[in-house]
Amino acid sequence: MSAVRGDGVGIEVTESLVRGVRLDHQHPGRAVAAAELSFPAYDDAAARDAFVLLRAELGEPRSPTRIATFPAASIMQRIDVTGRSGPELNELRSKLDRLHAINSTMLQDDGPRRWLFLIRWDAVAVRRLEDLAERAGFVDVSVEPSPMAVARVLPPAAS
Repeated sequence: MSAVRGDGVGIEVTESLVRGVRLDHQHPGRAVAAAELSFPAYDDAAARDAFVLLRAELGEPRSPTRIATFPAASIMQRIDVTGRSGPELNELRSKLDRLHAINSTMLQDDGPRRWLFLIRWDAVAVRRLEDLAERAGFVDVSVEPSPMAVARVLPPAAS
């Protein structure tokens, strides 16, 4: 079974809960399964077990998985980078990491504008979530800040 646009798994991780939904483009309303479980973020083995249980509740999905999270100390800003070239963006990213410890960025095109979202969060903890989800059997896992995940799934009129 290959993944089709509109199919996938969305997971939200908070300090104490993990919520998941499995989407299928052929299913009316698209949501096939949803679940919410306690998430002991302080314990790797228990957190991995929570992901394993979540995967079972969602029907053992093999679709791409996106995790949305935004830990309490996280910060997100944006700057206008319209017209900047690839090398200029790379130079800016390097400078942001070196001078401000901002090592996570996302580009977003908005009509004629191009925004660079700067994300300051615990990159080690974010990678840990990705690793725990992969070890639990989720595939093609990536993590994004919750505000970006929400904006991506809202209808245009809501933004």
